[in-house]
Amino acid sequence: MGDLSAHFSRSELQCRCCGRLQINSRLLDGLERLRDLAGTPVVVHAGYRCERHNQEVGGVPQSEHVRGLAADVALPGVSLQRMYELALAVPEFCGGWNRSL
Repeated sequence: MGDLSAHFSRSELQCRCCGRLQINSRLLDGLERLRDLAGTPVVVHAGYRCERHNQEVGGVPQSEHVRGLAADVALPGVSLQRMYELALAVPEFCGGWNRSL
């Protein structure tokens, strides 16, 4: 159980170096929808990154991680091609919604 949504917790999505969290609600909704479509838990490798952490990991300036608009995830047992197909089926991930934020 998550403390941010049904399946995602603050500890999964917060910055790994400072614990700060800034997450867009549409991203969180999209992650929940991806989990439902995949029928498997979504493993979050990286969520929000503060500027310092983003630089430390070689992230690009103005990274969507820094703005709370991105998460690096995996779906155990699901191929990369299938993950891509599932992500395209998630409305929150398509249509350039993050450009207007």
